[in-house]
Amino acid sequence: MNIHYIDTLPEVANTYQVELEAGEKVVFTAKLVVFGTDKDRMLGTESTFTLTNRRIVADNGKGIWSFDLLEDVAGIRKYDNGKKFILRTVYYIVDLKRETESGIPGITMTGLHFYFDKKGLVAFDEIAKGMGVAV
Repeated sequence: MNIHYIDTLPEVANTYQVELEAGEKVVFTAKLVVFGTDKDRMLGTESTFTLTNRRIVADNGKGIWSFDLLEDVAGIRKYDNGKKFILRTVYYIVDLKRETESGIPGITMTGLHFYFDKKGLVAFDEIAKGMGVAV
């Protein structure tokens, strides 16, 4: 996965007001249909997703999950069951390098599932391709 590709992307508006560190820029934002843990425990609906040149940030309005692309993320991959119409399931999996608290008491996770709407999925597919993720 070529994380450095993200540095070449243009900066976009910080729509969801993520606090940025020095040298950090927002390169993609989207509303999420839903996101959850690697075991599909739901963490939020109608949540937001922000990709910076350094982090992935998800916000469900009650909590914020922030993962450093180099330190925390082991990989990103796309899941598509290949079925058509309403039976189709497509989402991105972010695998973490270590087990992390999910925000649900007693529940840990080793990754997250991000379900984008159609527009967000198409846009994130382009970024994923540039990072070398099979889409």
